[in-house]
Amino acid sequence: MSYPTPSLHGLVTTVIQPFQPFLNSSNIMLHAASTADSLRSQPFLQQALQLLQPFLTLSLLFYIPLAYCGIYLVNMVIAELIMYYRLRTIPTVGTANFFTYFIDTWTSIWNTRDMVAEGYQKYYGGVYKFPQIGGWMIMASGTDMVDDIRRAPDDELSFNEALEDIFHTGGTIGDHVVHDAYHLNSLISLTRNIEAYIGDLRDEIVSSYNTNIPLTKEWTKVNVTNVGRSLITRATSRIFVGLPICQDPEYEANCINFILEVVPAAVILQLSPRLLAPVLIKMFANIPKRVRDGVKMLRPIIEERLAQADAGLDKEEMPNDMISWLIADAKGPQRTVEDLTSRILFLGFGSIHSTSGAFGSALYHLCAYPEYIGPLRQEIEDVIEQEGWTKIGISKMYKLDSFLKEASRMVGQSTYHVTRKALKDFTFSNGLVIPAGASVSVATHHMHNDERFYPEPEVFKGFRFYDMMTFKDGKPSHQMLTTSADYLSFGYGRHACPGRFFAVNMFKIVMAHLLLNYDIRFEEEGRAHPPVTAIGNAIFRYSDVPVMARARQT
Repeated sequence: MSYPTPSLHGLVTTVIQPFQPFLNSSNIMLHAASTADSLRSQPFLQQALQLLQPFLTLSLLFYIPLAYCGIYLVNMVIAELIMYYRLRTIPTVGTANFFTYFIDTWTSIWNTRDMVAEGYQKYYGGVYKFPQIGGWMIMASGTDMVDDIRRAPDDELSFNEALEDIFHTGGTIGDHVVHDAYHLNSLISLTRNIEAYIGDLRDEIVSSYNTNIPLTKEWTKVNVTNVGRSLITRATSRIFVGLPICQDPEYEANCINFILEVVPAAVILQLSPRLLAPVLIKMFANIPKRVRDGVKMLRPIIEERLAQADAGLDKEEMPNDMISWLIADAKGPQRTVEDLTSRILFLGFGSIHSTSGAFGSALYHLCAYPEYIGPLRQEIEDVIEQEGWTKIGISKMYKLDSFLKEASRMVGQSTYHVTRKALKDFTFSNGLVIPAGASVSVATHHMHNDERFYPEPEVFKGFRFYDMMTFKDGKPSHQMLTTSADYLSFGYGRHACPGRFFAVNMFKIVMAHLLLNYDIRFEEEGRAHPPVTAIGNAIFRYSDVPVMARARQT
């Protein structure tokens, strides 16, 4: 039995027509015409198969991906339903209804700080949960519970698994950086060598200031965010990769772009099916390109260092920077340009992201409270006269340390911190239990602004920690780099930031040079400290508020 060709041609054309914008229409239409021409001479089964072929093509192009996304969504809903049931005994801030949970996860982007604050006030000393993109977050409060988290072994509360959930390292910087973290040994070298490279560090900071803020008698408008990123990126890069690459604008831009794109890439990976994630990351946050560009720029340096190491050059004879320290600890597949570059970018992310943000907070507090400028300058000048620009000298800038810590306490980097993922059911010392698979964190911003720990927490007291300082065996307490159960900017316990000694010393040199060489003020005289915006867990700083700077005349 045969069918009139015009009817078949019209049928196939009608079916295909709506999909023409999405397909190679010329090929499809030619295929449709040839199918209609051949149908008259074919057996019925072959006719049917040929007629169905366009539909099969459409299925492959559209329906299978749609089915994959549907399966992904169903799987996500089932997983969330199971976790919702397992967390039913933990008090909830926000929705307590599973069916509105997915709506509240999106509204929580703008309400995270308020929800964490509400739970902190209602359930202090216990736990509570709130919805966020990616699942429920359990918050623990009180120093006893913070100490429980600190003491918990990694096979119960995992730092690495929490880091993977937050940054999705497999799709951003690579799982090897987190799960094969030999670079932590290099951070020990970073700390031990502070005295040896402090001159180079200061030299780079001075050079970067001269580039970013001219030393003129006229007031210059300064974009705090851009200048902070440039200063900290160049200073960090001087110790990580050395001259001249640390002063290369292209390398500086690549480091900054890498930092700015890690979080968007992590969000994309958190929200999208894994098969689609690589495409979306390239569209919206091209981390692979940043790594490739870093490899291209660092390849000559790293290959030369690897050749020197393979030739038997002693560690002490190698340049004193992060590349050399990494190569000294690297083995086998770790000794590649790609692996070493990804670790340098990752370590730079940790240093530059947090310290550049802290620079903005400190600079705005100096402008908002100019009465601190004179005493800080006097301390810095006295210390430099006695000790010079040395590790000991920088450590003795106690008032400056206190000022920077107080600015960090009031603003911070995030609403909550010290996040861990439970690999098995975990019981706190007060008997509260969180189930395996759940994430738990600490409301650091609210602890740092809690009058239980800091009297009049809403009042900026630049010398708060200086006044609290005591000395034991010549070592001061309450320094910025000191971690405790009530001060968590650098984490706490064995997973406290190992690079904080480098970061604090760098930060103090940056601010000391600024105070000694520049006058600063707000463009609008008498302005108060600008507000900050909390989006999700992150703190976004007021980059639209400039600062005026000139060569020091006072």
